[in-house]
Amino acid sequence: MKLRKLLIILSCAAILATFAACGETENNNNGSNQVTESTESDGQTDVTEPEVTEQPEEEEASAITDSKEILTTVWGSYAEEDKFSVIGGTGTMDEPDSLDVTVDTDMISNNLVFPADNISMIDDAASLMHMLNANTFTCGVFRVTDSANVTAVADAIKEKVTTNQWICGVPNEMFVANIGNYVISAFGNDEVMDVFKTALETSYPDVTFLYEEAIA
Repeated sequence: MKLRKLLIILSCAAILATFAACGETENNNNGSNQVTESTESDGQTDVTEPEVTEQPEEEEASAITDSKEILTTVWGSYAEEDKFSVIGGTGTMDEPDSLDVTVDTDMISNNLVFPADNISMIDDAASLMHMLNANTFTCGVFRVTDSANVTAVADAIKEKVTTNQWICGVPNEMFVANIGNYVISAFGNDEVMDVFKTALETSYPDVTFLYEEAIA
């Protein structure tokens, strides 16, 4: 009888021990899962998304509003001893001025020696000329409506200036330059042209000289 009780007690003890071991294993598994989830969560938290820096839109090659601005800027950079009596546009004294490409076509073609056939390719113009003799110095700035036509306009200007029939003396030299959609044409004597060219390059470092030709 005592032996039977002892066996029952031992059997119960074995069953309890089995339950305890199962519970402990389950707890260990739960703990392992929690650690894994925590690690994954921490990994996501630690990942730093690269900051996306918005690049500013590139500015246009030249923030120029009109043709007159180029001449006004260049003329304004002159030293007083380099200045001379000038006329702009159709009669503005001592400074550059604009021209109406739909009205002042004769002046643009004749005085600025701009090819008449190409006037339709521009929508804005300005001029600066020596008051006493236009062949001493004349400069015209022209805004080309389509950038694809800049080369064609520059070529036409160069051809007309270098083959022009001059009155009251022949200019020593000429150049055709380009800034963005603007074409700059100038002709005159060597000394005046050198000063203007230096002032143009200083005022607009991005200027490109497409043609520089001797005339006389």
